[in-house]
Amino acid sequence: MFSVGTKIGASITGTADNCECIPREQINQQFSSKFLLDGEIPFIFLKSSKEDHIITDRAYIAVRGETAGGMKRITYRVDFQGYPLSNVMFESGGMGLTDQDCELKFTIANQNVSIDIRKSDQETGILYYRALTALAIAQARQIQSRQFYVQSSEKSMIQIAATSDANAAQNRAAQNISLAATLLEQLSPVSYASVLQTYIY
Repeated sequence: MFSVGTKIGASITGTADNCECIPREQINQQFSSKFLLDGEIPFIFLKSSKEDHIITDRAYIAVRGETAGGMKRITYRVDFQGYPLSNVMFESGGMGLTDQDCELKFTIANQNVSIDIRKSDQETGILYYRALTALAIAQARQIQSRQFYVQSSEKSMIQIAATSDANAAQNRAAQNISLAATLLEQLSPVSYASVLQTYIY
């Protein structure tokens, strides 16, 4: 936990945004973990004296303050089910004494997110980059599959409408509804734990 003195010092030196990577077993001890929903699984927790960033199996959550020393915080949440990740990038730290951080970057809900990570945690930051890249790839594939299913469903409905056998049309429509419910769970999952836990134990 940062002391008030540490927070003020970080603000003055310009390192207030530099996050440390909190181990998973310590996440539940962090204040910002209170904003997680019931049953939600945190995988990444990046903490600075000014802001926290959390990646769970369901969402990206940011808890931000205006200054390092201030106590006011505002919480933002974007769920992966409606807003997939894209453009995941990692910028490694330089060699200069003033270059004290690396950066994890991604886009979600049409917003560019850039998280400064202290240079000593660079290897963990790279692991997070790999996990988020895998997540973005999985989500992109699901979007493609949903688009293919919608196109196929439209063709199927046209065929159903054209048939003269009312019972056959009704049965086929019922099958399509059942299939749609199954595919919705598969292609638009609430949780992405199976993807993230491949990289973050």
